[in-house]
Amino acid sequence: ELITAWYIGFLSLILASFLVYLVEKDDVTMELTDTESPSPTPPPQDFDTYADALWWGL
Repeated sequence: ELITAWYIGFLSLILASFLVYLVEKDDVTMELTDTESPSPTPPPQDFDTYADALWWGL
């Protein structure tokens, strides 16, 4: 039973991390903070790769 619980928890972690990655990977919000010379470069994302999302899930 303990092995089954660990297995289900591991699968839940992988699934949740994948879903968070899918939601967050295309989230590009541009904020113009400098009014004199605005640069349209987006801020760095939290989850650049699936591995980053998996690490966040841990």
